[in-house]
Amino acid sequence: MEDKRVLRTKRNIKQTLISLLDNEPFEKISVSEICRIGATSRITFYNYYGDKAALAEELLKDYTEEAIAHYHRLQIENNPENNVTLGYTNLLECILQTVLRHHDFSRHLDPQENPYLYNLTYNSLIQQVTSYISAHSAELTPAEKPETLAALFCSGLWCVISNGRKNGEDTAVTADRVRTLFQSMLSSSLFAAPASR
Repeated sequence: MEDKRVLRTKRNIKQTLISLLDNEPFEKISVSEICRIGATSRITFYNYYGDKAALAEELLKDYTEEAIAHYHRLQIENNPENNVTLGYTNLLECILQTVLRHHDFSRHLDPQENPYLYNLTYNSLIQQVTSYISAHSAELTPAEKPETLAALFCSGLWCVISNGRKNGEDTAVTADRVRTLFQSMLSSSLFAAPASR
């Protein structure tokens, strides 16, 4: 476990990066600017991160770990029988809540505005969802390859959230729309292929 001072310093550096994204894309933000705005020395920055990409990767890792912990809590709370459909619902819920809780970061995940951050996040999410679908394919057999369904799910999730934001939609309304679409996807022929395929 890291020292509290180290955690505080890293949290400040991460928060500084997030606040800078309000004014310019990730690709134009420099380590010098992060240090200047965050009142952190370059020596301190480089003590923890090799570059700004490593900083972004750790930020994403933090969010991923948070989502995974949330998933396990949901499974204990509402799915002690390990029902696979409810497990998928919990997976969606933890992803959705992490995205919404970290709106200050996730709202900058646009492929044109911040291609590096978008691709980093999208690829990580695809990898996590693909692994989940693969691990549960015996209980709920996918009609397509797990990576294909993961891409469909992740792209769809992101488009619905992005469109909701662009249209000024309340996040609760967007979240409900995502949940409804996901339940439709789970009950569709995408997961209705025979187990013996």
